[in-house]
Amino acid sequence: MSYQLSFDFETPEQKEKRLKDWHDQEAKLNKLFPEDDNYYTYNKYVDKLIDLLPYRLGWGFKNNWYELRWWAKCKYQKFRYGVSDDDVFSLETNIAKFVVPRLQYLKKVGKMGIPMKFLPNNYTSLSEEEQQKAEKIAEKEIDRILDEIIFAFDYIIDPDKYLPFPQSLTKWDLKDRNYFNREKTIEEKMIWDEYIKKCEQYNERKTQGLQLFVDHIDMLWI
Repeated sequence: MSYQLSFDFETPEQKEKRLKDWHDQEAKLNKLFPEDDNYYTYNKYVDKLIDLLPYRLGWGFKNNWYELRWWAKCKYQKFRYGVSDDDVFSLETNIAKFVVPRLQYLKKVGKMGIPMKFLPNNYTSLSEEEQQKAEKIAEKEIDRILDEIIFAFDYIIDPDKYLPFPQSLTKWDLKDRNYFNREKTIEEKMIWDEYIKKCEQYNERKTQGLQLFVDHIDMLWI
């Protein structure tokens, strides 16, 4: 308040001098930092270089101490044991990230033989034409199984890729502890119920895909 009063009771001469000083300071700043793209581009990198060392050695080191300690611990564990806490922090996701590209490659190569369990029991006694027909049916079934296994692991990595959260509900406050139990409008309730229903369907499909992986892991070869 005292700061505001100093302006309320200043004389016209004082006000004129204050405004003149302000304009002079603004003019000096404009000369130091002209509105020139090339000048700014150059100083942008200079500023980063100047700020980098003090930040990393000072405040940056202090604020990132826990991250640095985690990184050092994981590097030591990796060196001594071959595996670290970072590898098993989200093990299901790390396993899925390892498996998915290899399954996709296996399916793309498509050179695997056909396990006998996908062929009829009397396969050897069938005619050549019937055998070819049975093999095509088996290949389609193997492709279907691979697709479901790939989906299961890919869904573990990024479920939002298959089922994004409804845009109409993104306005909800995530900091609210009653986020999922908050009072909903009729339209929001319908959208929410449909979303939960789809989540259950995708989770069921994921479970079935993982079970197929267990049942048919012995066919994953070229």
